[in-house]
Amino acid sequence: MKETNLEIKKLGINGEGIGYINRKITFVKGALPQEEVSVEVTNDTRSFKEAKLIKVLKKSEHRVQAPCFQQNHCLGCPIMHMSYDQQLYFKKDIIRDSLRHYTKLDLRRVDFRRCLPSLKQEGYRDCVHLPIVRFNQKVTFGIYQRETKYLTIMNRCGVQNPLINRCLNDLEAIFEENRVRSYSEETRTGLRFLTVRVFEEKAQLVFVTGRDRLDNKLIEAIEKLDYVHSIYYTINTNKGQEFSHGHYEKVSGATRQEFMLEGKKFIISPKSEYPINTSMVPTVIQTVKSLLSKEVKSLLEINCSMGWLGMNLDDAIEVKGIDFDRVNIEDAKLNAKFLKKENCSYESGKLEELTKQLTKNKKFDAFIVHSNKLGMRKTIKESLVKGKIKELIYLSSSPSSFAKDVSDLENNYQVESIVPIDMLPHSQNVLVVAKLRLKK
Repeated sequence: MKETNLEIKKLGINGEGIGYINRKITFVKGALPQEEVSVEVTNDTRSFKEAKLIKVLKKSEHRVQAPCFQQNHCLGCPIMHMSYDQQLYFKKDIIRDSLRHYTKLDLRRVDFRRCLPSLKQEGYRDCVHLPIVRFNQKVTFGIYQRETKYLTIMNRCGVQNPLINRCLNDLEAIFEENRVRSYSEETRTGLRFLTVRVFEEKAQLVFVTGRDRLDNKLIEAIEKLDYVHSIYYTINTNKGQEFSHGHYEKVSGATRQEFMLEGKKFIISPKSEYPINTSMVPTVIQTVKSLLSKEVKSLLEINCSMGWLGMNLDDAIEVKGIDFDRVNIEDAKLNAKFLKKENCSYESGKLEELTKQLTKNKKFDAFIVHSNKLGMRKTIKESLVKGKIKELIYLSSSPSSFAKDVSDLENNYQVESIVPIDMLPHSQNVLVVAKLRLKK
């Protein structure tokens, strides 16, 4: 293919460089704004081009040497070659661009703060979900990159907690010694996936296996690792990868783990949601507390998980937490009981129905909504407007969904503050924490 020189104008939402060839937008993985690069077009559609970076002819002042040896192949950290300060500016710009695209919001009237940096830029991932694969005559842990099908071996990943990397290497040796097999679609046996979650200096392991389960000798070998606190497995031979709904069988260790947060001891089941970057959870809590006005005496927390946020708010606030996941709510209830949080109560069920019912029977001063990439459900927005809820604290890792929800609420709510928080350094991901207030 013919090489073309290209000037990179900006970054796309996935961290790729953007330039123009014959006025057609062109995406270049690994390129940075204000760089001149030589590229080779690999995909040319009616609306855009994709190009491979061949050489950087003129470097950006923000380009750094990525510390990861797999940077050119792995898609997990697409902006690792950008200085960290500039990553924070980029993440704020993602939110700004989304709001400009979807809303009429005048950002000059909004307290739009700088992106808060992660306390850790390396080794911050305390939770991973990894496929178990056979590679180079070994059973190990790897991810096939969605674009190139390149297999990234994950036992030396720089953004994973060092204990996770240690665990993966130890398990690889144990697998080899015990002649463990990776999963076979034909026989529906072998090991499929592994979840590792780190609590302080202890690890919880959850294996997804075929119908042959975990071998007793394998369990005994893993139990000898002094940092392993518990071992679970779940059998799944379906083609899909939704494993959390199956039955988890404990074969070793504690039923629940302890999770210290803001001086409080939370307990968490293996199926409950667990933050990827636990070091930044206190920052999220303090940000939300700073945005809630002192007038708030009651609030509804939607998608509350195991209650880590609501139970860290002022005891004078009556908190009602709801979540569709029954396991999350079971843990939330236990945590409220053990922490003696009489101001907090929790309920599981369909969020739209619960929100409609609760707002009909009680007047809340505020909503806290943990949103996902699909945004807020229509019925929840309707409950917010009909209930004339004075304040909305909105948390989402999807700036575009946030912007679309703001657009839907613009007639009734004014955005007062936006606080970006970097939960996943070197990725395009950013957590939006925003405060919206009912218009008078």
